[in-house]
Amino acid sequence: MKRPNPASHFIPLLSLAILATFTALTLKLGLYARGHLSTRYSVKQFYPQQHPLIEADNRLKEKFILDSGSALWVSLSLPESIPGSWSKPELLHALSAFTDEAAGFQGVKRAQSLSNVEGASTTQEGITVGKLVALTAPDQLNARVLNDPLLTPGLLSKDGRTALVGLELDATQTNDLRAIMSHAEQSARHWLPEAILHIGGVPAIQVQMASVLEKELRRFLVLAILACALTLVAFFHDWTSTLSPLILILFSNVFSLAWMASRGIPFTVLSTTLPILVSIIVLSMSTHSILEFAADWARARERNPEANQTREVLHAFRAIFLPNLLMSLTTCVGFGAMAFTDVGIIHDYAVSVSVAVMISWACVTIGLPALLCLLPPPRPRQGIRAKSRWALHVMRRRRGICLAILGACTLFSWKGQHLNWSVRLFDDLPAGEEARVGTELIDEKLGGTVPLELMIRSTETDAWNEPARARTLEKLLSRWRLEPGVGSAVGLPDFLRAASVAQGKAFPSSRPAVAELIFIYSFAGEPILSHFLTADGTSTRISLKLHDIPADEMRALSARVSAEARAAFPGMEVTPFGSATTVHEINQAVSKELIYGFWQALLLISALLLVIYRSVRWTLIAAVPNLIPPLVLIGTMGMASTPIKPSIGLLFSIALGIAYNNTVYLLGRVRTISLRRHSSRLPIQEAWYEEGNPCVFSTFALFGGFAVFLASYFSVNQTFGAYMLLSLIAGMVGDLVFLPALLGTFPKLLPLPTSITRQPLQEYPMLQRFVVATSVLICLHPVQLFAETPLTAGQILDRVQKNMNSHDETAVVEMTIGEASGSQKVRAMEIKRRSDGGKNGVMVRLQSPADLKGTALLSVGSGAQEDQWLYLPSAKQSRRIVSSNKSSNFLDSELSYEDMGTASGKSFQNRIVKEGTVSGRKFTVIESIPKSGESSYAKMVSWVSQPNFLVERIEYYDRGGKLLKVSQMLGYKQFTGGVWRAQKVVVQNAQNKRSTIMALRKLEVNRGLSSDDFSQTALADD
Repeated sequence: MKRPNPASHFIPLLSLAILATFTALTLKLGLYARGHLSTRYSVKQFYPQQHPLIEADNRLKEKFILDSGSALWVSLSLPESIPGSWSKPELLHALSAFTDEAAGFQGVKRAQSLSNVEGASTTQEGITVGKLVALTAPDQLNARVLNDPLLTPGLLSKDGRTALVGLELDATQTNDLRAIMSHAEQSARHWLPEAILHIGGVPAIQVQMASVLEKELRRFLVLAILACALTLVAFFHDWTSTLSPLILILFSNVFSLAWMASRGIPFTVLSTTLPILVSIIVLSMSTHSILEFAADWARARERNPEANQTREVLHAFRAIFLPNLLMSLTTCVGFGAMAFTDVGIIHDYAVSVSVAVMISWACVTIGLPALLCLLPPPRPRQGIRAKSRWALHVMRRRRGICLAILGACTLFSWKGQHLNWSVRLFDDLPAGEEARVGTELIDEKLGGTVPLELMIRSTETDAWNEPARARTLEKLLSRWRLEPGVGSAVGLPDFLRAASVAQGKAFPSSRPAVAELIFIYSFAGEPILSHFLTADGTSTRISLKLHDIPADEMRALSARVSAEARAAFPGMEVTPFGSATTVHEINQAVSKELIYGFWQALLLISALLLVIYRSVRWTLIAAVPNLIPPLVLIGTMGMASTPIKPSIGLLFSIALGIAYNNTVYLLGRVRTISLRRHSSRLPIQEAWYEEGNPCVFSTFALFGGFAVFLASYFSVNQTFGAYMLLSLIAGMVGDLVFLPALLGTFPKLLPLPTSITRQPLQEYPMLQRFVVATSVLICLHPVQLFAETPLTAGQILDRVQKNMNSHDETAVVEMTIGEASGSQKVRAMEIKRRSDGGKNGVMVRLQSPADLKGTALLSVGSGAQEDQWLYLPSAKQSRRIVSSNKSSNFLDSELSYEDMGTASGKSFQNRIVKEGTVSGRKFTVIESIPKSGESSYAKMVSWVSQPNFLVERIEYYDRGGKLLKVSQMLGYKQFTGGVWRAQKVVVQNAQNKRSTIMALRKLEVNRGLSSDDFSQTALADD
């Protein structure tokens, strides 16, 4: 009696346990991936972490205090039913309401439109500073705006019918950006219901790309499974052989996406390919394994009709284990070679796919035997089981085939020398998508979208106070605006001319006149000229906005503009920067690195095969047919003039990794037959006769999978898919046609194998696991400083004010204004101040620099009312300045007029935050929140020393609640009447990184100044 085999009961139970575990993990990890997998897009996504161009670009942006973020653009076009332009008062009122509301959105730092642009206007009273709309007569506004390059076409199209609202953002996360866009659309629809609305810019593209990527992921998952199902139906009669790989495809995709989510790797335009890659890798390994088992099962049934299915499954998988592992490792290495780049998106993609490949191998290796043990044996279709008779024809015509393929490769290699590197920036998003339409509209009508910046630097301090240089630069700007690829051009001369027009004067003709105009801009709410002129006056910035033209045209235009600037200013340093000079250059460099990084992948795969084959000649022969796909790819790209992007450059390493799959199976079959027959010659024809058709069918399976890319939303993925299909055809020609023809023509190229293929797994070194660096958590330990005090916050501030109050005072002040770039400007001035019965007067007279010597400012006020006059020595006259902007900076410093005011503690809601001792000194920290909405601050936090009751530090917070700046009062000294004054004030802006240091000397308190010392007569007295 035949004894039962214990394994016959144990193996099915183990198989059920494996499948149950996989199913439970799939459900749990699927939910995890859905909740944690994020999407990401950026125009600069292919930027390396460190690159000289990026570092130089960032330094120059810091030099001119430029925001490194991207703005969200809202364009509003008038329909045909509304005649005229945006200069109509009712339209401007609605535009102003929308702009003000948008400025208050959470995550928005600032909103800018035609309605809130600050300007200056000359009236009988003097120079009025404020909103341009309020300062200009309605019948003159349209002409003034359209003729001002600072405004048109940047904020208003040349026909006056499309207005732009730009939102500077704090938010960077996709969900936050989506909320801002939704609020902006609702607000615009409310205030401007008839306007044609478009939202564009990089943040809008980022949000819409995220939505499209999510749709792409769902589409690819469905199409990949459908393509694999159709392929399996074409291969097998039975439903079980179709179901098994589909189950494994589902397991592998869920596990791979969950791994990405667990590592915080975002889903990008590259990552959309991962579901298809996983599916076709699982399909390729599964079909090879199932066909191997089907062949073994058929032979076993011929020998013994009662053959054990479980035993034959294990036998087949022992035979296919190493080829499947080797195929996975070569594919993994092909992708992994890209992980050495310092481009974050490519590194993440390479690691993700490499890990996904090995996850897929593990799922097939563990899950497929379990399924085959439980399900009925597979039944391949008749054509699948047929031998490869076409291999006989290849061998008979081997010499001609070798020559033809070598000739074709030579042609492709020659054509590949002429690649098209000319791409556009904003064509990643599918045509017709709202964000792309909005961005293209802004590019066409509102001054371009790609910044090209020029820095022109002299070694001379205040070099740009020279009128001749400013006029030369103005001529250059006028010429550049006529260039077809330039949307707009703005520079220092535009500001000088605008200020001259505001005063009813011609363009300045002397250094003092230029210096005075630059000085006038210090009364603006923001340091506008700091974006165009460094503090020391040595460097100026020219801002051009280019249209999104092809890269080669943009490169030529940038070079031409730079050359003209150098010719106009010999001896000066001209440095171009901005996206127009960095994005295309870096993308091209990255693309070239990826294309020619193919050799790195080839070397890594060859090193792996050298360990497996233990033969240099076998390793080299394995590489030969796999040179054909990259040559065909690069040649076809050259002939088709395909624009090369980094996402296209990835093709070469990917194609190489996949092309090796058939090579591994075919050479493995050669070794197996050779060792089995102990023949004196290599069984090339026999190996291809047996293994050729499975490789053809496996390639067709890959073909069906990569064909899914043709249904992508993204043109770049469609191009990727088309070239991958071409690569598969080229790889099939190389492995199934060229390689047997080559080995048949030169049989001695490949030595006979001397060791068996099946060796214990532990004899082969495994590929090292990829290591993911852990995050370093920085713990902030707040220090408890203070104890309770019997005095209230109001009482403490009353004592502070008592210590500071004086009737009048004078001082000589040296003010040093430092920029984030490190440049500085130093101004020396005499300051007089008087306070009497609620009436305050301040007189400031500049002593240096020389171009501004004698320029003076008088401010006289009572309560909320304040009048200002400016004396310009070049014109020998005083002009009144009318401005209600208390938040504007004092003389372009980080001190505002509000900071220098005399508001009492009663104007605020005050509370003690904490008390304690620091470095042996006792402090009380008081939070002050303005009672009225007129303040530019949300709150101020003051550090009051005890027992002197002197404020030594003030923290100012903007209306968004973020720290804006910190003032420190140092070196307090007591003067006549018990008045205390700091001898040094240091202000550091936490947001723009600018600083101001005021050093006081010759300080005199209560010297008896009268109201006559603060009159227009005294102002004009040099």
